[in-house]
Amino acid sequence: LVAVRVLSDTNRGNLGDWIAGLDFILAEHPEVQAVNMSLVSDMLYEPPCDQADAFAMAFAEVVRRLRLRGTLVVAAAGNTQEVGVLPLPACVGEVVSVGAVTKSDQIPAFSNVAPTLD
Repeated sequence: LVAVRVLSDTNRGNLGDWIAGLDFILAEHPEVQAVNMSLVSDMLYEPPCDQADAFAMAFAEVVRRLRLRGTLVVAAAGNTQEVGVLPLPACVGEVVSVGAVTKSDQIPAFSNVAPTLD
């Protein structure tokens, strides 16, 4: 288990720090087989968002390199009742995006949903 801090004491962060955290895992921890990103950006995109802007392209590239070495990347879909869009990094094509489900395996109203939600 490798913990990488990418948020401040007030649970805020910037996308550059999140990408740097993934780069750190890529460069320094080849033993990591899975990355859990239980965080979401304020920016929403129709998935896949790999080419949407510079941040999305940077996420897509580092995730592509992690996947090439066999590392699975999982990210939260968010809980803002959005339909058809996901935040970074969940909108990236090679990221496994996960949302909430109820005990009866239904998607609750607060969970974001999109066709690529895994």
